[in-house]
Amino acid sequence: IYRLFFDAKTYLLLMMTEIRTNEQNKSFEKKYFYSDYQEKDGLLAATKIVVESNGKVVEEREIKSLKINPTFKPNFFDVK
Repeated sequence: IYRLFFDAKTYLLLMMTEIRTNEQNKSFEKKYFYSDYQEKDGLLAATKIVVESNGKVVEEREIKSLKINPTFKPNFFDVK
């Protein structure tokens, strides 16, 4: 189950939660926090993503480059 949380004024994504159940039928939650929005090719994109699991930071990501609307070959999404 995924839940998305947006800022009411800017409509920017602030957080996403992911709830999964493992093979032992135990559920766990991960939280993804999005911040440091910067304009990239006319769009605002989060450049920092922090991932929490069980209340502890398990991963931090920083997006240094982003390519918006790259050109794809017509068969790029074909099932192989």
